[in-house]
Amino acid sequence: MSVAFSSSAEDVIQRKLDVQRKPVASKGHDIEELFELKRCADWIRAKALQRVALQFPDELLALAVETVKYLTALVPETKLYILADTSFGSCCIDEVAAQHSSCDAVIHFGHSCLSSPSTLEALLIFGVHRVDWEPLRKTLNAETRYDDLLVFVDTKYCSHLDALREYLPESAIIGRPLNPGEEEIDTLKDGSQIALRRRFETDRPLSSEHPRPILWIGEDNRALESFILHFSSWSSMWSFNPETSELRREGLTISRSLMRRHYLVEKAKDAAIIGILVGTLGVKNFRLAIAHLRSLVKKAGKRSYTLAVGKLNVEKLANFQEIDIYVYVACPENTFFDSKEFYRPVITPYELEVALNPNREWGAQYFTNFDDILPGGCAYVEPPDTFELDREYDMSLVSGRIRGVGGGSAKSAEAHDDSSCGTLIKKEQTISIVHDGGAGDALSLRSWKGLDPQVGQTPVAAMKQGRDGIAAGYAEEGQTVSSSESNKT
Repeated sequence: MSVAFSSSAEDVIQRKLDVQRKPVASKGHDIEELFELKRCADWIRAKALQRVALQFPDELLALAVETVKYLTALVPETKLYILADTSFGSCCIDEVAAQHSSCDAVIHFGHSCLSSPSTLEALLIFGVHRVDWEPLRKTLNAETRYDDLLVFVDTKYCSHLDALREYLPESAIIGRPLNPGEEEIDTLKDGSQIALRRRFETDRPLSSEHPRPILWIGEDNRALESFILHFSSWSSMWSFNPETSELRREGLTISRSLMRRHYLVEKAKDAAIIGILVGTLGVKNFRLAIAHLRSLVKKAGKRSYTLAVGKLNVEKLANFQEIDIYVYVACPENTFFDSKEFYRPVITPYELEVALNPNREWGAQYFTNFDDILPGGCAYVEPPDTFELDREYDMSLVSGRIRGVGGGSAKSAEAHDDSSCGTLIKKEQTISIVHDGGAGDALSLRSWKGLDPQVGQTPVAAMKQGRDGIAAGYAEEGQTVSSSESNKT
């Protein structure tokens, strides 16, 4: 039996999981070659690390034991710990789990979003996969004839960056991923540009004002979605899937995706209560991002609640009925968590900025990394100190109602605060006016507020002996059964 926001215990047992085991290595690959374990050992020795966490995604977890055995033989003085089943995306470095074992550093295996960790040192091992790149040469010659091509390579194939050179046009520029903790501003130099945590040796700015053809080499995954939105205003965008040898021109679905994102921005403008979802605990500056969004929401005359619920699902978010919209603070690949199954929309930090910051407009470039819109970021736009809510009005494209720019008029907000505050005082004298606009305000508007505690209206119960034993059989259960049987006789 299931209800609206919960399911029965039997559903967990009867649920069929769609687990797809992906091949992790081609024939002829051994564990040392696949994960560059000698390089890992050299890195551990160079850093003089004593405790190192090895983080594996689900599809590589079967190789974890063999990896630990091999590394232990190379660095026997170092204690190794296996990390798996991360609280958020496996593409991010799980610093929290590593700190539980007091680890000095993390070696991350498999696909990565290239986000910098907050505190720990990290080494990214993408894996060495054998790929035939000849189909890439043939499809490029047949479909494209562009010069000055920008090439973005998914982390799975980053071990082939040098080999790719002979299969691409001579003028093609390949982006190389930045190392964990490597600051983008420190890597900028003459003849170098940064985009999506990749460095390009070119002096031309990577912006829509200087468009050029771009190519994504990788599978159809969240990284590709982030890539497409980031360069949505560029006209020539291609993707090549090494698994299927298919070259596809992107852009046909961009318009529909952008329309959806514009719609969510309008929903954010209409929202009165915004939930800030914590989608990472390890990406650098995630606390600054949360503080920045809370400040922005407050200046816009709205209320915010910060929630850390782990991996998102419909049931968790359905518990917060008063929240009108959520903003998900996560890495660039996991920040898109838009699903029609959720009862409230989930947007990105950039979209909330567009909705609430009067100084920011929806530009030609979409920013998937929340670090870009923070102070010091490449796309930071300082919001005004105070929002004049009754200065301008516009019409909501969703509800069709007139609203004040920034979330409503000041007079209506004051009227709502006064009425709700009065209701709180009449119903419960212990609620102070200091909590006006807080969680008590939302609770007072509910039709059902939970069980009445009846404080001071019920007698104080005396202490009595509790149960003794274990759940399989308490000490008093035998006496209860025997007494009930004697009563029947």
